[in-house]
Amino acid sequence: MLSFFTIPKSFTGHSAVIQRNAIQSWLALDCPSEVFLLGDDPGVGAAAAEFGAKHIPDIAKNEYGTPLLSSAFDIVQEKASYNTICYINTDIMIMDDFVSGIRTVKLPSFLLIGRRWNLDLNEAFDFSDLNWQEKLRNILENTGTLHPALGSDYFVFPKRDRIKLPDFAVGRPAWDNWLIYETWKRGRPIIDASNAITIIHQNHDYAHVPYKNGIKWNGPEAIKNRKLLSNKFISNFTTMDASHIIISNEVKRAFTREHLRYKWFRIPRLYSKLTLAHNAVTRLLFVVFGLYRKLKI
Repeated sequence: MLSFFTIPKSFTGHSAVIQRNAIQSWLALDCPSEVFLLGDDPGVGAAAAEFGAKHIPDIAKNEYGTPLLSSAFDIVQEKASYNTICYINTDIMIMDDFVSGIRTVKLPSFLLIGRRWNLDLNEAFDFSDLNWQEKLRNILENTGTLHPALGSDYFVFPKRDRIKLPDFAVGRPAWDNWLIYETWKRGRPIIDASNAITIIHQNHDYAHVPYKNGIKWNGPEAIKNRKLLSNKFISNFTTMDASHIIISNEVKRAFTREHLRYKWFRIPRLYSKLTLAHNAVTRLLFVVFGLYRKLKI
């Protein structure tokens, strides 16, 4: 059913713990699947052998030695055995609702994304326990935090929807926003599965980023990634730009008040020529709604 692929960091220290947790959670799901581990960082090949994943060591890199997502996507879209492909960050744990959420989608073309929950996990998780998902949910309920609708950590799409990325460096900003924007521009459905799928991001530091300055991944690679955007506004594309959402095991149009309000106020930034007309209509709507409230009272 599902071809996972990811580009792990070195399997050392805390990174080894969370990456092993993530990969084992993918493999524990009750569905036909395969896992591709790309790159030649220390321990990646050994992890692939241990978990029965497919190791692809030869992947293009930038001048800093960081793998390029364009290369990873090209390779896996050729080699994937299943018709549904999922790029996922190697610090993300998933549970059975990941599979049920994907099975809800009956559209021939789509990009499925969703918000994550952040959680501190510093030890290997016990997947031999048949109740591991229940225990993980309990930990998440007590100490987890929902991340804002910024950035995405997994992308599910049909193999037929060929995705061709610019040479973005993995683990740096902007590329996820670009992919959401590019899907929007092509008129393909973008599905926000946040209400149906719970994904767990295991918190970590960013010591692995070369020439890092400032917080997280900021540095020359982040600057280069952002320069690949044709328009700075593309970096604002998030799960809120979804055309569809999953609610009650159904894929529905994203016509919630939150989504409609967000998209309405985004119009001037997308279409600058409409700014004056948009502002006039917005003022008129405020007047109309104000009068409606008074009359209703």
